[in-house]
Amino acid sequence: HLTHIAKSGGRSVKDELSKLMKRIARHWGMPVLGVGGAEQCYPPFAHESRINVVFLREPRSHVLSMYQHGRQSFNEFRRWIRKHPNRSKSRKAKLKLTTGYPIGDSDGGIQGLNAWVSHFAHEWHPSKGDFLAYNPLNFQSRTLTCKDTAWNADFTKVVTGPSSSHHIGSSVLDA
Repeated sequence: HLTHIAKSGGRSVKDELSKLMKRIARHWGMPVLGVGGAEQCYPPFAHESRINVVFLREPRSHVLSMYQHGRQSFNEFRRWIRKHPNRSKSRKAKLKLTTGYPIGDSDGGIQGLNAWVSHFAHEWHPSKGDFLAYNPLNFQSRTLTCKDTAWNADFTKVVTGPSSSHHIGSSVLDA
């Protein structure tokens, strides 16, 4: 089972493992077994009867990748809205357009990255919003400790247990 932490290379690894499983199955004349996994909390799926795989990424490059993903997605969404202006009236489109994702167009994203990191680094709380994108605060740690079976760490409202107190709190200083 692959617990995929977004922007850590898990999807690429899953694709390669799937190709390998197909080759092995063909070679031995066995049925093809899939490689299960999704962006979700790790603990609910950890069990002694299964092999659990988690890939971690160096934290700074992970944060940069999350920002770039959000920046690219927001720019693609703006281009799509320009081509389909009648779609911009939906509640979801209006919400996404008004989040103010910090793009930093004029400098290749450096100012946008600084604004995005600063948004989360200064007394961030869920009420401040997350630009409808990844929240970089302890993203990998949250995935490894959240307990929700339906969602990944970004959608989990509460993290409980003894391992959560060191990285969840009302202030970034709790991280």
